[in-house]
Amino acid sequence: MRLWTVRRLHRTCKWQKSIELPKSCSDAGWKKVTTIEGLANGDNLHPMQEAFIKHDGFQCGYCTPGQIMSAVACVREGHAENEEDIRQYMSGNICRCGAYPNIVDAIIEVKKGGKI
Repeated sequence: MRLWTVRRLHRTCKWQKSIELPKSCSDAGWKKVTTIEGLANGDNLHPMQEAFIKHDGFQCGYCTPGQIMSAVACVREGHAENEEDIRQYMSGNICRCGAYPNIVDAIIEVKKGGKI
């Protein structure tokens, strides 16, 4: 199995975090790969998708799939305890329209609602 290795330098601690990403879903082997299309349950949107719509967490839509997937991971991995933690976790996602405050509001709503 051939994997891509990604290294990210953490801003505050100066440590490197390495993850290996599969080149395709078939390379993932036993691992489950969820895409933005897989979040919804039929016609029912995922709570994070609903919150992004409610809080206008997107404008042009270019970054929306990545922002939503990262937002779900942010809550699931316990990085949504406060606004500062959310902003730090989401800092690797670039939104050229500047919808960051709305994205943070959407994440806070989903976290408080305990829907994930």
